Amino acid sequence: MNTTTRTKPLKSEDAYSCMLPTEHVKAQTKALREAGVFTITEDKDAGTVSAYHTRTGREVYAAIAKSAQGPWIIRHHKQLF
Repeated sequence: MNTTTRTKPLKSEDAYSCMLPTEHVKAQTKALREAGVFTITEDKDAGTVSAYHTRTGREVYAAIAKSAQGPWIIRHHKQLF
């Protein structure tokens, strides 16, 4: 059984990357959820957050915790925030 999903990855020319503290990641995730046009997946045990545009399936946001108490590595569409 294939459990992987097919999504369109964020193109590198459309992406912005940075490192942010947990508070910023929580605020960004909240804003994405409130927008109502994104499918958001969070795995608190793994320390990851991903968001995909519901209509296009295009990835628009990805975050991974560098460490349990440390910053997060973020990648998102340049026009998202």
